[in-house]
Amino acid sequence: MTFIDANIFIRAITRDNLEMALLAASYFDRVNKGKVVGFVEDSTVAEVLFVLMSKKHYNFSRIEATIRLKILLEIENIHHDYKNQLINALDKFASSKLDFVDCLATSYKDACIVDKVFSFDKKVK
Repeated sequence: MTFIDANIFIRAITRDNLEMALLAASYFDRVNKGKVVGFVEDSTVAEVLFVLMSKKHYNFSRIEATIRLKILLEIENIHHDYKNQLINALDKFASSKLDFVDCLATSYKDACIVDKVFSFDKKVK
């Protein structure tokens, strides 16, 4: 299993550097064909969203960033310990004004992975 860094997702999505984009696309193609298994962490997903939506970098909308990232994350051989909850959190993120981490926390709560979400953020409650 291979840890997939945020910049691999970003290059595959934005294609702003042709050489890196081709390498990233080739990697995801191998994952899609079952030749390798990729692993992604919550923090990586948060970083990808932050960079894609940053006005300084790419200025994607929430919906555009989420849709493009989900296409890659939904590849069968991309592993995450709670993949269904990760996808659910991305859906919440696209349709709300909550931060991604708040969406992730509530998604874990909804799936009974955690009992409670302890936060001072009133939107999370």
